[in-house]
Amino acid sequence: MTRDVTSYNAYAQIQKQPEELARLLNADEPIAAAAHVLGKATRVFTAGIGTAFNEALTAAWLLRAAGIDTQAWQSSDFVQYGPDLRSDDAALVFSHTGNKSASRDVLARLRKARVTTVWIAGTEAEENPADIILRGVSPETAAPYTVSHTAAMLLAARVADTIAPGAIGDLTAIPSAIHDALGHEPAARELAAAWSDIGAIIAVGAGPHEASALEA
Repeated sequence: MTRDVTSYNAYAQIQKQPEELARLLNADEPIAAAAHVLGKATRVFTAGIGTAFNEALTAAWLLRAAGIDTQAWQSSDFVQYGPDLRSDDAALVFSHTGNKSASRDVLARLRKARVTTVWIAGTEAEENPADIILRGVSPETAAPYTVSHTAAMLLAARVADTIAPGAIGDLTAIPSAIHDALGHEPAARELAAAWSDIGAIIAVGAGPHEASALEA
């Protein structure tokens, strides 16, 4: 018997995005403090692992659009092969649960170099030594971390928009845009049926869309 897609936890998380993002648009998080730290830095490094790395890629594009020299790193690469750090650098680190050892190692390296750090994580993420912590959504019930992913990117967008208002567009349009996108489920079902026997699907994206292709 085929299981209906609406019975999966991931489906519920996907449908939850517009509501959560609308909430986060005005959530009382230390956005201004994060914008001050990242906006005055000579260089900014973003870091994460897995889905969180895709958030780091997106955040780097957002911050560059706001005029900040920003480079994205995989957490493990940053620890092992990262740049020489300076006191006028800053970092933005992503982790959904806050307990990934690679991302905590990033924090340790940044702290040792006295680099000011902003951390974006879930509401229940473990405490850590980051200077500023922005919290997104409660723990998810599905492995893809869908709501956490879009929430983290929205928080990063709020920071970039605070640094350079209007540089990345109208953030208030995002929840409704995602709501409208979710209305295309019939088309998604048709594609799923058409592609069900394909051996491999290649997702392609350039520039700011690279992270979406990797996430797919």
